[in-house]
Amino acid sequence: MKLSKGLKITALVLMGLAAAFFTFMGVGEMLGGDLSGMGHLPPVVLIVLLMWLGWRKPMAGGITMFLLGVLIGVYFFSLMNSTEIKMVGVLLMSGPFILPGLLFLAAGVVERPRQAQNT
Repeated sequence: MKLSKGLKITALVLMGLAAAFFTFMGVGEMLGGDLSGMGHLPPVVLIVLLMWLGWRKPMAGGITMFLLGVLIGVYFFSLMNSTEIKMVGVLLMSGPFILPGLLFLAAGVVERPRQAQNT
């Protein structure tokens, strides 16, 4: 298997786990009678769209996911009050976007055709 394909599959698996988590949380809350669980479903749609973009265009998908992860991290860092749990919250919320974003970026770099060297 090519390295770029392996990197993309790893990124898709990680993103799929994040999407499954949000789906289970949303469906579980809605089955329990709390319709506010529907708030967990828009991130699932976003993650699925980013998975598609990352598979088709790994550089664009990787940059988008990485920047989105950084924005989410900054938002949750400013949102948390306790300094002990700030980094844990930031990593839990931004990690599912930053790590796959970096993997897609690496796959895009590997897929990029090599430049002709001057001899």
